[in-house]
Parts: sequence; structure tokens; C-alpha cells
Amino acid sequence: MAKVLLIEDDETQRFIAAFALKKAGHEVREAHDGPHGVTAARQDRPDVIVCDVMMPGMTGYEVVAALRADSNLRAVPFILLTAMTERSHMRQGMTA
Repeated sequence: MAKVLLIEDDETQRFIAAFALKKAGHEVREAHDGPHGVTAARQDRPDVIVCDVMMPGMTGYEVVAALRADSNLRAVPFILLTAMTERSHMRQGMTA
């Protein structure tokens, strides 16, 4: 299965998401914020990144931008997780 990098600042949400991904057979590496997620992706290239949008210090949008600027990581599929429902937020995520 896939090597998944999960970037989520909320410990409970991270635990639940990691549990579900592991149960599905994926290898999961966790990061508790954006900067640690960027570092983790650069240290061990994941097959896919699952990332929260609203995090202190570095948003999910900023994580996407940082990784898309890295030639070794720009093609890694990226899934943004959010509770935001406004079209402008969805559009921002799709553009990122």
C-alpha cells in the first residue's frame, strides 16, 4: 500500500485519521504541524500527503505551496482536509 504523510495539528483528529489509514493497510508517517510536515516530506518522500488546512504557523495552503516549489515533491498527490464549506475555500484548495 501507499506511504502516507499525515499533517494534522489536532492530536485527536490525527489519531483518528492515522488509525483509519493504517487499518486500510497504508504506512503512515505523522507530523503535528506544517513545518514538520514539509521537513518529513523532504526526508522521506511519501506517495501521498493528507493535510489539514487550518493549522497555526503554516496553513495547509502554505504547505502545498512549499512542496509544489520543490522539484522532488511537486508531483506528490495532495489531499487537503477541512471543515470549511465556502466555495472560496474550496477554490483556494483546488488552485493550490
